[in-house]
Amino acid sequence: MTRRWLDRNRDALAVIAADSAVPPVQRLRTWLHAVLAVKQAKIREDPELFTAYGILAAAHSSVATDHVADLLGQLTAIIADGAADGSLRTDDAEATARVVFNATAKFNHLAHAAEWQNPGIGAELDEVCSLLLEGLHAPTSP
Repeated sequence: MTRRWLDRNRDALAVIAADSAVPPVQRLRTWLHAVLAVKQAKIREDPELFTAYGILAAAHSSVATDHVADLLGQLTAIIADGAADGSLRTDDAEATARVVFNATAKFNHLAHAAEWQNPGIGAELDEVCSLLLEGLHAPTSP
């Protein structure tokens, strides 16, 4: 049941990740904000299942591991698109995705769930996104 609950949001996030009509830099920011929004909604709308997911994650279950792997796959695809079009600088999209995911842990990791309802959390995420994107920005040729 928890897997199906997670898969619904994974699929919604996958649509954002795969939207090639949106530039990768914008898609990355949108996807990171969508991850936070999904997590916030899960807490509000179904706290019992959210608690169950927390228990599974703490037990290192395959459900939680697969969920994180799905998210990292989506993030890798966005970053790979940015590397391909020259808008993001990376030699290893998968490694860069792990770094971005870890750098945004406050906005996606269960340990920070209590902070997700703070009024300024979206602005904090946007500041982190700006910093990450500045670091990943591929310089334009003169």
